[in-house]
Amino acid sequence: MLLDRFYKPSEDFIFFSLLGIFIFSAIIILIYPFIYIEIFKVNFIVFLLWAVFFKRALLYSIMWIVLLLCLLNSWQTTDIGIKKFNYYNTFKPLMKYRCLAGFDLIKNKITTNYKCNQGLTIKERMEIIAFEKNNEALIQHFKKLGCYSIVVSDNFVQFWFTDVVIHIDKNKDNEINYYVSQLE
Repeated sequence: MLLDRFYKPSEDFIFFSLLGIFIFSAIIILIYPFIYIEIFKVNFIVFLLWAVFFKRALLYSIMWIVLLLCLLNSWQTTDIGIKKFNYYNTFKPLMKYRCLAGFDLIKNKITTNYKCNQGLTIKERMEIIAFEKNNEALIQHFKKLGCYSIVVSDNFVQFWFTDVVIHIDKNKDNEINYYVSQLE
C-alpha cells in the first residue's frame, strides 16, 4: 500500500534497466575478471530487490540470478578461457627455468621439477620471487578461484583445481590453445 503512492515504472523500463545492468556488469567482468564475486553479489542484491518491489520484474530477476549462479559454478574455466592469452604471456618468462615446476598455492611455495637434481640457482630464485611480487594480485586471484597449483613447463601452463585441470599452450602457428580436463 505504501508503495502504491510512488511512481510505478513500466515493464519496458524495468526490462531495459535490468538489461543495462546486465550489459554493464558483463563489460566490467570482461575487463576486470578479478572482481567477479563482488559483481555477482551486487547483481544478486539488485535483482532480488527488483523482484521484491516490482512483481513484474520477478521473472527477469529469477532468470538473471540463475544465470549468475551458473556462471559462478563454472567461473574458473570461463575466467581462464577469456584471459588465456594474457595468462600464458604472464607465465611465459617462467618457462625458461628447467628446474621450475610451478607454484603450490596451498603451501605458498615454489615447486621444483623432480628431474632436476641441482635445484634452482640463487639468481633463478630471486627472479622467481620478483615475478611473484609483481604478479601477487594475479596469484591471489587464482587462489580465490580455488586453484591449488600452477604448473609451468617448456611451452605450457596448467592450472589445477579440485575438479578440473586447465591447460594453456602455444602451438607452432603461435596460437594459444586452451583445454579443460575433468578430474575424477
